[in-house]
Amino acid sequence: MPPLLTPEPVANTRHSDGVPCLLFDQRFDSAIRVDLHFHSLVPDGVFCCAPAKARADFHHAGELTDAEVARTVRHIQRRVLRQLRRLGKLDDADAGAHW
Repeated sequence: MPPLLTPEPVANTRHSDGVPCLLFDQRFDSAIRVDLHFHSLVPDGVFCCAPAKARADFHHAGELTDAEVARTVRHIQRRVLRQLRRLGKLDDADAGAHW
């Protein structure tokens, strides 16, 4: 088990479009109260490095559109509802009433 006050990566993985991202948990707040929450680092662009170059170049991804944000919210909503159903915390009647 990782030390309680040292952030340890929960996942050092790749976003669905191949962008490296980092997620780690923090178990306590600044007053040392139990407060499990997560921090993530997802760059808003990509890093590219040619074989002969020593450093990578960053290419900005650009601004999100309202349609992209709406699509992301719908995707998160479906996944949260599906997980709540799997855990037995939400039935179909509840899902329709709240969403």
